[in-house]
Amino acid sequence: MNLIVFFNGWGMGDEVISKIKIPENYKVISLSFPYDLDTKILKDFNEIIFIGWSFGVYYLSKFLANNEIKYSQVIAINGTPEIIGKNGIGERVFDLTLRNMNEENLKKFYENIGFISDDIHNKNIISLIEELKFLRNNYTPQKNFISKAIIGKEDKTIPYKNQKRYYKEKSTKIIEISASHYPFDYFDSWEKIINISEV
Repeated sequence: MNLIVFFNGWGMGDEVISKIKIPENYKVISLSFPYDLDTKILKDFNEIIFIGWSFGVYYLSKFLANNEIKYSQVIAINGTPEIIGKNGIGERVFDLTLRNMNEENLKKFYENIGFISDDIHNKNIISLIEELKFLRNNYTPQKNFISKAIIGKEDKTIPYKNQKRYYKEKSTKIIEISASHYPFDYFDSWEKIINISEV
């Protein structure tokens, strides 16, 4: 049995990947903040693939920096290990987002990234703001473990050009797709994400 470990984006739950088909002989573990994972369970799998999306790329990188784990691939989707600053979301934009976050602006955020779901009305705005505060107050740029970076050419949330520049500097394989920040309308299976090549 093989394992996909998915580090989710900010403000998201498992509804994000509910329609993504799981390949035969694979299990998927989906993690959201605070991204707790008992590493003991990883020893039961033959192959492990880590996939991070958005802020999840940062927390995935942090997790790998703090744990010695054998894996076959680490895939980033619309995010970098340096999520705040010139290689991610600009500091000013991040701080404005944090300062102005409320239920109305959360709804606008979901609309801007291309995510539509009835589930957004169930989000706890206070906990989401606390999550942003935690990241801001504890932020440290992380080492790049990414073996393949999938970047949406229409991503404005974590600007496409920032991601591309970062991964080019790190000599990481880059795959560009015609997608906004929310990429899961583009993909219908984990297999496509794992095996994606130049498009």
